[in-house]
Amino acid sequence: MGNVVIEKSSGNVDLEKSAFFFFGPPKIGKSTTASGWKNCIFLCTSTKEVKRLKVPYILVNTHEKLIEAIEYLIEHRKQLPHKTIVLDFVDAMWTNCITHVCKKLKIDHPSEAGYGKGVDMIDLAFKKVMTRLIGSEFGCVFISHLQVKEIQTMSGTVTKTISTLPDRARKIIIPLVSVIGCIDFTTIKIKNDEGKTIRKKKRVISFEPSEFLEAGDRDGYLPPEIPCFSDPKKTYALIEDYYSGRKTK
Repeated sequence: MGNVVIEKSSGNVDLEKSAFFFFGPPKIGKSTTASGWKNCIFLCTSTKEVKRLKVPYILVNTHEKLIEAIEYLIEHRKQLPHKTIVLDFVDAMWTNCITHVCKKLKIDHPSEAGYGKGVDMIDLAFKKVMTRLIGSEFGCVFISHLQVKEIQTMSGTVTKTISTLPDRARKIIIPLVSVIGCIDFTTIKIKNDEGKTIRKKKRVISFEPSEFLEAGDRDGYLPPEIPCFSDPKKTYALIEDYYSGRKTK
């Protein structure tokens, strides 16, 4: 009992230590947006994810490599300049975890383990590494893709925009993250040089959840929607302004 220390939190959230989850359609700029985070390092399942970015990265194309990379970063955190770990993309990391467990059990499919053993081992292996990361001093940015799916609600069936993260992986990741942002296009009306009203598409990040959109902001600093600039540092600077109080919702 002598090692128990009761502490009191400040109520303020450090952006660099928060956990974000971004999802959106292919080629919308999810990885580019995440690259705007200060002192970030990418854990990528393919070098294609970072091909056009100038960022430090570690290739984690197996579950074993993911574990090794996270343990290395946590162990050497004080010696490294990196503050935020970008997981690009988390769907593939879930698949790699399934492959890892099946290989360990010498089976081709989790159902072959019987009595839910394979499924339970996969969930535990994935949850263990993700909890380890979230519990560290690093900030996190998880990246996934977008899908439109019919969801059953109390009022009936609705079409909802959600991430492509499989349900079991979703139950592990979503409760751990603080902010869920959907990056997508929206249509706005503007005046052209001739004074005519025209429609134009712009990228935005939506944080406000609804029965039609998977999103959320547990940190409580961000407005329902912000522009997603082509310059990722500009997008990060805007988010930073909200967290610092320079901007308010």
